[in-house]
Amino acid sequence: MLSSKLFAGVEVVKPELETLAPDEGYAVLWVEMYGALPESMRLSADEAFQSGYSMKGIVGGANLHIVKLEQGRYYWKEVRGNSRIRFRIYEDFFSLNVQSGTLNYGGHVSITLNPRNLTGGSTFVNRSSQIYQELNKCCADFLDKYPLVYSGQGTDPYLETFWRANKTAESSSKSPAAPEVEGNQHE
Repeated sequence: MLSSKLFAGVEVVKPELETLAPDEGYAVLWVEMYGALPESMRLSADEAFQSGYSMKGIVGGANLHIVKLEQGRYYWKEVRGNSRIRFRIYEDFFSLNVQSGTLNYGGHVSITLNPRNLTGGSTFVNRSSQIYQELNKCCADFLDKYPLVYSGQGTDPYLETFWRANKTAESSSKSPAAPEVEGNQHE
């Protein structure tokens, strides 16, 4: 894994780009952290035989990790701080279905930890237009090789519209541009 601050305010951790096995995809994980910084966050798999991912080195603010995983359903399980802080994230709140041969985005997770009273809170929002633009800045090689799909809860008309416009532009030999979304986010 390579880690760097590739652009202001976002800590990016990604592997070297490689060809995926037929049953693998990349998970695009965006976590915004406020308050106390945890030691790790655990992304767990639905299936017992699949490994998950432990996000470590989390910084205050935005964290973007690209992780190769086996296809299947994953969910954030818990945030671990020091021995006194453990904050559970409920399975239905955030889940990601990793599809093979794609970049799988499941939404932005925002977490605030308060070590004084040992509490925390979390929110989830889909900002696929923002993640596309951020990936274009730091990880264009991934976008060139694999399509970005929304594989979180619900549907995402932004990415569906973007890829449909991209195919139309390719067939008419025009360069595609990302559809504009007011405020640079889709919620």
